[in-house]
Amino acid sequence: MKTLLLIRHGKSDWSAGLPDRERPLNQRGLNDASLMAKVLQREGYIPDLFYVSSAYRTQETARLLAKHMEISGDSLLNCPELYLCFADTMLETIEYAPDEYDTIAIVGHNPTISEVAGHYCQQSYVELPTLGIFICEFDCDSWTEINRENKVDRQFYYPKLFK
Repeated sequence: MKTLLLIRHGKSDWSAGLPDRERPLNQRGLNDASLMAKVLQREGYIPDLFYVSSAYRTQETARLLAKHMEISGDSLLNCPELYLCFADTMLETIEYAPDEYDTIAIVGHNPTISEVAGHYCQQSYVELPTLGIFICEFDCDSWTEINRENKVDRQFYYPKLFK
């Protein structure tokens, strides 16, 4: 069984006037990361490995999720290729994940993260709000085998569900 978590970064702070790649999370984004980490823990979705866009807000989101779930920082991979990438790049990242990891998370940006969620739902697009988390479980042993046909379950969580 393989479990994929697609996570959109938390709400970012536009007020600092920083370049896009350098924007941090705002207070809501920080709070939502803590909340969603608790939700993932409660539901038993603990990533073995995080693939994280190189943007500061995605890195900060992943660090906070890992911290609140007591996951080692060594499990966070900085992936510059995921910053503002196309869906094919994200799908390749998933496909080439090491099979030794049964649960992986991708922390990225819209529209790509929502397009990839839609791909696994047989829709063109599934709107992930900030810190929205789309989870798919697949009945297979290799990341190269995951597809719509062997998807056995899916969940969709976002902060407003728990406030």
